[in-house]
Amino acid sequence: MCELCLISFLIQNNAAWGQLMFALLAERILCLLQDCIYKGFG
Repeated sequence: MCELCLISFLIQNNAAWGQLMFALLAERILCLLQDCIYKGFG
């Protein structure tokens, strides 16, 4: 079961758990974006 499938499964079965997973994923994406920005302008 892939990570994305697992997350969507959790969202469907437990909204609160799904929101937590989404928040963690969003945070990871933001960190990656910041990294790209710092490297691009640094």
